[in-house]
Amino acid sequence: MTTRHLQSNSQDDSALPLLSLFSGAGGLDYGFKTAGFRTVVAIDINQAALDTYETNEPGAAVIPLDLSRVDPQTVVAAWEDHSDGVSPVGIIGGPPCQGFSSANMRQDLDDPRRQLLFKYVDIVWTFKDRFDIDFFAFENVPGLASRRHKDLLKDFSRRCEDAGFTVKSAIIDAGTFGIPQHRKRLVVVGLNKNRYSDAELELSEGNSRPRRVDEVLTDLPEPAFCARNLKEEDIPHHPNHVAMNPKSQRFTDGSLAPGSGKGLSFKVLSWESPSYTVAYGNNEVHIHPNCHRRLSVYEAMLLQGFPEDGYFLKGTFTDQVRLISDAVPPPLGEGIANSVLKATGNRLGVPVELAEL
Repeated sequence: MTTRHLQSNSQDDSALPLLSLFSGAGGLDYGFKTAGFRTVVAIDINQAALDTYETNEPGAAVIPLDLSRVDPQTVVAAWEDHSDGVSPVGIIGGPPCQGFSSANMRQDLDDPRRQLLFKYVDIVWTFKDRFDIDFFAFENVPGLASRRHKDLLKDFSRRCEDAGFTVKSAIIDAGTFGIPQHRKRLVVVGLNKNRYSDAELELSEGNSRPRRVDEVLTDLPEPAFCARNLKEEDIPHHPNHVAMNPKSQRFTDGSLAPGSGKGLSFKVLSWESPSYTVAYGNNEVHIHPNCHRRLSVYEAMLLQGFPEDGYFLKGTFTDQVRLISDAVPPPLGEGIANSVLKATGNRLGVPVELAEL
């Protein structure tokens, strides 16, 4: 197992330590960080995700592991090797969601990604026994709660209960946390029954409206277009401000109009409305409201609620599109973290005997 662990002063030792599974672009982690947590160990199998995490959180141990193939004790060993004796207060993350997405018209009940749900539970259970963790927070597509998959979700929740957690789930629209799109996600949170038998956990939506596209995309310079020898110094404003070269005649023949959403390939945003859900298959990124090109990766990051500066996606253009499509909007992550903090008070990580004093 190859591990890359970079030291940095950017980590706040007073923040609450987390294990991150299926970390992806790090949006959930960034939201938890904003609320006062820090990821100590982050695990993913995708190289672009690993490189992205290293770039943005250099104080974390970033570990390439295929969680479908390793046992939970391997994850425990990874934590113990890189945590300097600190115990985690929680586990965050969600397995790849394509097996449950309503956009996946060929859902396979034998899809191995479905088994990652129970790999996740096994890891949570093992960390509960080993470290007595306070909570877990799981995020996925709403399709996991659909009639087709509801028994699977019930089994997942039951196993989490058996592991010693009180479990709550809700479908939450990330748009209510102020991002410029409606994006519904399934959130499941479990609290340690022994520590928080009296806790009242509410997974409520935010108190903001989804912002309009013009609130985040106005006044940006035109992006660079994908090219084989494109250099970072040739990309304006932000390293991810890169878009596909607009080759289709539809970008010039007047057939596109702001707000038109017919078909999957040519959905056009409107300045005055929130974006369509950021989920791009085959690099079919939504079209800019001016109808002259598709959005850049950076513009999609802004629609997902990532910060304007200081956060970067790595990998090829296709890697970056996939990362941002699968990302958890950081404001939603912060909302989940705040729900956990509210339910547990100031007792996270505090031994039960001390918390009761």
